[in-house]
Amino acid sequence: MINLQISSRLASPVGVRTLRFGAHAFWVLFALQALGIGVLVSMVIASIPSQAALSRSDEIEQVRTFILNGDSVSDPLIEITPNVIGRSSSVRGLQLGGQTYFYYFEGRNSYDPFSRGKVGKDQIELVLRDDAGDNALVIYRMLR
Repeated sequence: MINLQISSRLASPVGVRTLRFGAHAFWVLFALQALGIGVLVSMVIASIPSQAALSRSDEIEQVRTFILNGDSVSDPLIEITPNVIGRSSSVRGLQLGGQTYFYYFEGRNSYDPFSRGKVGKDQIELVLRDDAGDNALVIYRMLR
């Protein structure tokens, strides 16, 4: 058996003052710390460069390349109307990165939704106009 005696009052060294904060001081310090963390987080978020614009321009360039190169395996010819044959992408568009891109060549018969009058100019977003060829290539996407 261990017999231990503990004094109910601990003696503090002479001349030492203890500083005690109340609940109000605790909440003020908590609010200041939360504000500081919020400022730091917002600065980090603001310093992150936007990757969306670059990846979207890469997508548009891939769509342009696909259209101009014409792949008969992944973009087969279909009968659009009786006696009219065209590429399936000219009617259905091209899916890339969660977006559907449509296109047409100016001065040619086209079967995309805009050329057929299914959507108006206010319902599309022009993403590329390429005047390099004989007929300008226009690539657009539907607005939601």
